[in-house]
Amino acid sequence: MIEEVLESMEQVSRASVEKKLMFLRDRFILHLLQFTGMRASEVVLANMGDVELYADPKSGRAHWSLLVRYGKGRKIGRVALPSNVMEDLRAYRYAFSFPPEPVCGDPTALILSPRTRKVEGVCPYPSSVVGRRSQRLWREIRRRATLWDILTSAFQGCALRLRDAGRDEEAGLLERASTHWLRHTFGRQLTAMGVDVRVIAKAMRHDDVRTTMAYTELDFLDIVRVLEKVRPGGV
Repeated sequence: MIEEVLESMEQVSRASVEKKLMFLRDRFILHLLQFTGMRASEVVLANMGDVELYADPKSGRAHWSLLVRYGKGRKIGRVALPSNVMEDLRAYRYAFSFPPEPVCGDPTALILSPRTRKVEGVCPYPSSVVGRRSQRLWREIRRRATLWDILTSAFQGCALRLRDAGRDEEAGLLERASTHWLRHTFGRQLTAMGVDVRVIAKAMRHDDVRTTMAYTELDFLDIVRVLEKVRPGGV
């Protein structure tokens, strides 16, 4: 379903600069939530400078990570950023006139609006939109509701296309989807890959592993399939 959403996003016209910026930013957001399981509140409170390399003393390798400074209960954590998420981030940053590689300590919001802002005291102040873009005077997105609006808009757009194609059941799923749906997707994907529940709990920053256990519950058909293997002749 997420691939369907991405395909739908790519089909939307990107004739204007603003539309192109929005597409690259929204693709990054979608993949970030899908592959890290971050909460919407954690994403909007993150800065560009929170993306940093983290060295593994055992292997000597460095891994891209995002420092979560405002987790649930004000707890600090860290999430791993896969290579595809980093590629999306670099493309998004470059489109917004930033160097592709993040700079440690940069206080710029991780999620930006394609619209520019006025800054008091800037002299000379660029009067044109192009001038403000060149100086990276972007509005910052710090509200969880705004992030929710961005993603649900993408989900709704894809749902309309699915309904037009007669795929009503899948469209109904996307019409109910939200930012937290992607967090649950992350947990279920790790479970399906056979990742240890304790690792999943750490990856999702759950205080209690019992919260993570919800992703390991088997549904009826899972149970039937297992029983069919151990009971010759059927269940």
